[in-house]
Amino acid sequence: MLDGKFHALKVKVNRGGVKVRSRAGFYALDAQAWRKRQDEGANAARLGGLAATGVLFEAQPIPPTTQGQSARIEILVDSSTISFGRNPEDSHSIDLNFEVAALKPDGKPEHVETRTVAGDVRDTTYRQFLQTGIPMRVEMPLSAGRHLLRVTVRDNRTGHLGSLDVPLSTD
Repeated sequence: MLDGKFHALKVKVNRGGVKVRSRAGFYALDAQAWRKRQDEGANAARLGGLAATGVLFEAQPIPPTTQGQSARIEILVDSSTISFGRNPEDSHSIDLNFEVAALKPDGKPEHVETRTVAGDVRDTTYRQFLQTGIPMRVEMPLSAGRHLLRVTVRDNRTGHLGSLDVPLSTD
């Protein structure tokens, strides 16, 4: 039921000594209602509903300038909100998943792109990430029209997640 209300999730495990990590619940948002609010001039801050904030980042959509060109999404992750592993020889491990889903006005995905950044970075790159953030660029082909981009970043070392909804018009 897409009633716009918060729905609690309860996970039960029929096994002793097991710890379960799950989100507390979700908001059942209706894409049609979202589009109507957008058409009525809704404030951009209300567009995405409730976002996950375990990993903080910015996402800037860049629409195509010519027909047939892909849209581009520039992502910059706040490195203070993710974990790095410490390795020998002045390197640090990183393990992040990025996903960008372009939702059509009816709420169905038109296109989904995923990227994984996993491996070791040298100490100089690590220090640069701490100062400027961790950049990621995602390109995706989209049909002309209005889209809602749902961008998520997951720190696989901790399970923390960040999400953001960003409107994009590709007319």
